[in-house]
Amino acid sequence: MPLLGHENVRHATLLFCAEGVNVRTTGAEKGLEMELKAIFSEIKDNFKADERLTGFKKVLSMFVNLWKSGITGRVTLIASSAVALLLLVLTFRGCGSDSTKVMAAAEIKVDKPSVESVQSAARAPTNIGAEHSLVKREENSVRVQIQEIFALAKASAEEDFNINFCGFFAGMSRYDAQDLAAYYKLKDDEYSVEAAPGKAVSKLWFSLKGVRRITRGGSTVDELAQIVANRVGDMKRDLESGEYVHRTIDGVVVTMGRKGLSIQNGSVASKKPIVTKMNAQKEANAPLKVIQGIIENMVMIPGKNFMMGKFEVTQAQWQMVMGWNPSEFKGEDNPVECVAWVDCKEFLENLNALSEVRASGLRFRLPREEEWEYACRAGATGDYCRLVDGTEITKNTLSEVAWCKDNSDTTHPVGQKKPNAFGLYDMHGNVWEWCEDCYKANDPLFRVHRGGSWDSDAGCCTASNRGYNMSDYRHSNGYGFRLAASQDK
Repeated sequence: MPLLGHENVRHATLLFCAEGVNVRTTGAEKGLEMELKAIFSEIKDNFKADERLTGFKKVLSMFVNLWKSGITGRVTLIASSAVALLLLVLTFRGCGSDSTKVMAAAEIKVDKPSVESVQSAARAPTNIGAEHSLVKREENSVRVQIQEIFALAKASAEEDFNINFCGFFAGMSRYDAQDLAAYYKLKDDEYSVEAAPGKAVSKLWFSLKGVRRITRGGSTVDELAQIVANRVGDMKRDLESGEYVHRTIDGVVVTMGRKGLSIQNGSVASKKPIVTKMNAQKEANAPLKVIQGIIENMVMIPGKNFMMGKFEVTQAQWQMVMGWNPSEFKGEDNPVECVAWVDCKEFLENLNALSEVRASGLRFRLPREEEWEYACRAGATGDYCRLVDGTEITKNTLSEVAWCKDNSDTTHPVGQKKPNAFGLYDMHGNVWEWCEDCYKANDPLFRVHRGGSWDSDAGCCTASNRGYNMSDYRHSNGYGFRLAASQDK
């Protein structure tokens, strides 16, 4: 099947795998793409995903025989260690009837996979769709980074019997997981990563939409579960919950249900993460950077002997200290929410135990009610705060400083509105802020929160309004907190 008459072609990338045939050309006509697909359909039955080097040579031989007239150039064969795909890259110098045969044999560069690698590939298959997407990426550094993550995932699966779902696995660095999520173009509400500071990822979660985006298929939970099972192994359905579950011998649990897909392995929670070279420095520096940010953003309140955080505690800060993110409205710079008063106290205990915090001489805590209101007002005598220029916010101008019911249907990144006269942001709205105090004296069951949230009307966002709930209540996407601090004596 000669390709005479296609003089404009300069480059063609063809991917043939168990999931189908893909063709990508540069400067090509639609007719050429149809010819390429037709060629691959002829050799389709001669290629199987579990064949090794002999299978690749057979396919290449057939390919060269079909193309032996009409091409001058070279053919390169690339095979993954998992033997999951065949990638043929052809570079043309022009096409014509007097062209010579393709000399492909000298161009073959294939690392023969071992039996062990084939077995591990069957145990933890990679995402062929993701491999194909790599061909399309133009940013070389991103491509190298993602390739390194896939290689890391394969190695982890081979050595530790760990689950490798399209490159994600428990035990990886949270920054590699975030980079892979960005590569798949996952949105903040489509995935979450749980990892303690400087520790390996212990849990990964993907919404149904996120799973569809990664796998590029499936519409129902059952269909998605089948796709996931093809990659991680057999999944048994729990008749009571309706969830599909897969467990490995080393304790990894994969669960697929209406709430999405989770990969969990608590045994790695105390271990250092497996990181790529490109993210090693980021992993090493991240905890220090976050802690420095917390310390540097503390503001000494004029006329008082305590400090308040310039911003509400963010999800990135909570994630760094606690290793998980409970928030419904995902975003590193958004305030953490869905946290109870008791959760905040645990955060403070962990934060104060860090060596960087101990060295700073600060002792972080929740603000007392009178401290919170004084810091919120910043000298105002009305219902809301005073600004740097001396004007006081009113109900009609509340949107200048607050995300509330009138202008929002979600939380927002901290610090986007105007600060008050003390330099504090979001004291009104965004999330309610837990305080140290009991709502009623000597009743520790109920604790106070102040300031209103994204879903509060103007009356709930005043400086004097007191909200409250049970100290262990965490089922609200409007409950967060702000740090106060005193010098540690």
